[in-house]
Amino acid sequence: KKFEEAFCVKIISDKKELKGRDIHKITGRDLFYFKSPEDKKTKIDNQKDLIKTLFQSYNEGNGVDVYDKPVEDMCSAIDASLGEEKSTA
Repeated sequence: KKFEEAFCVKIISDKKELKGRDIHKITGRDLFYFKSPEDKKTKIDNQKDLIKTLFQSYNEGNGVDVYDKPVEDMCSAIDASLGEEKSTA
């Protein structure tokens, strides 16, 4: 619910929820090649705000994931992705 409100999206879990909605289907390729009409500075500022919003609820490791397992804090996820070489990243 928080994610939907923060990013102005609706997460659909059942195809029945799609009935009567104006759905725009795009592929991952379309998203990858999307070119924003905004200037570079505005684009970077928007991305920064989106990333901050995305990590806001997970920064301290509060809550559970979709499998009801406790989430870790943001730093542990970054450390895990960088592995042994994190000091040189």
